[in-house]
Amino acid sequence: MDVYLKTIKTYLLLPFDLLDDSKSKWFLVLFCAVFSTLFILLYDPLNISNISQETVVAKALSFKSLGIWGAATIGLTQFVLRPLLHLDSFRIWQFLLWLGFEIILLTLVFLLVFRALDQPLLSEFFAILRITAMMAIIPYSIACLLISVVKMSQQIKKSIPAPVASLELLQLKDENGKVMLSTAANRVLLCKSENNYIAVFYWEGDKVGKKLIRTSLKNFQSQLPTAVFIRVHRSYIVNLKNVTSVNRKSAELQLQIDHLPEWPIKVSETYKSNFLKHMDP
Repeated sequence: MDVYLKTIKTYLLLPFDLLDDSKSKWFLVLFCAVFSTLFILLYDPLNISNISQETVVAKALSFKSLGIWGAATIGLTQFVLRPLLHLDSFRIWQFLLWLGFEIILLTLVFLLVFRALDQPLLSEFFAILRITAMMAIIPYSIACLLISVVKMSQQIKKSIPAPVASLELLQLKDENGKVMLSTAANRVLLCKSENNYIAVFYWEGDKVGKKLIRTSLKNFQSQLPTAVFIRVHRSYIVNLKNVTSVNRKSAELQLQIDHLPEWPIKVSETYKSNFLKHMDP
């Protein structure tokens, strides 16, 4: 029993923010007005057409306007009374109390307009309260449900991360800034200095491709993502994502590159510490 009470208490303390923004409030008011009016016109629930019209105001109006009166009252509570009372947001228990207050206020409005003058005031109040509660809860609940669905879909869209461009193309340029090769970063295997050119070895289809680009290794390195492409020798830059093994022979390190099994790359002493730093988790 204590577990159930604790669960209920926890639930009642949860925030209720469906009706915090103006757009949601307007939707609630308009939906209640349209739904209630159509429902009354089509079904005449609880014999509302026989409601008393003895007061001066009721004689000037029709029972068909009950939905409009109800929606206007809800608009008053949401747009006027809530700001006046500084109720910018609710917890669930506060919202339930506020909903009860709105139904009682609706009852008082209908009582003033459509009460039967020959009936005791208290009994007439409870009679109209019963009708008001039954008529208000349905459109109010549906409106809140629809608002909840819309907000949940918006939150889901926001929570879904943007697709990661794992195959984001590298634009590899020559010394004049002209793009000579565009390929996915993870397809580049290594870059080798060859005189005044850089030889880019990359995986293309089912074979290794090679592209010569006229530029220096230093300038070429500035075009590459530093977290992935590491210089390991005065002549080589390797893609860490494609390093399949690191072999230690005495004081030397040799790298094996994916798709280049016959081409071990030696890590020179100058770049060894930087390489090991990037390889450590």
